[in-house]
Amino acid sequence: MLNQSARTIVLLCVVIGLVGSPGIVPGYAAGDRELLERIAIQIHHDERLEGTQVHVLVQGGHVTLSGTVYLYSQKMLYEHLVGRTPGVVELNNAVRVVPRLPVEDAEIARNIHTIVKDHQRFQHAEITVDVTEGAVSLSGTFHDPDDALFLKHQVAEIEGVIRLEIMARFVT
Repeated sequence: MLNQSARTIVLLCVVIGLVGSPGIVPGYAAGDRELLERIAIQIHHDERLEGTQVHVLVQGGHVTLSGTVYLYSQKMLYEHLVGRTPGVVELNNAVRVVPRLPVEDAEIARNIHTIVKDHQRFQHAEITVDVTEGAVSLSGTFHDPDDALFLKHQVAEIEGVIRLEIMARFVT
């Protein structure tokens, strides 16, 4: 794996090459090269994405992400960083989550139950957990929309989660 200095040099070479040499990336309009540069800089500056293998394709402001990450939270972070980049018209997140080590569904479910049990905000929530081959489906009743979002982010940090869906109902 490249150290931070080497990553910076590689990134700068790629960005300089893309911006300075229109012929290097055929079919890329100037706006697409600039957008790719902004995205590359944001991705590079977030250490939570180290060790991931994601490729960014930009065409007419439409961005496609492909490659692999090892945590679902990293996939979400790529989507967040690219989605907030000015100039992005549409985003297709085709990144796959491939855990570093295999994790049993039962272990993932135990970790989720621990999160629910240990946080005060879920004391009165009714949450059902289903894990099938790393795909997590949560459904439940929450008292605050932020609770469902908090749970999503907590579960996304669990190694072995490759997909995550939450079906939430809210009561006051």
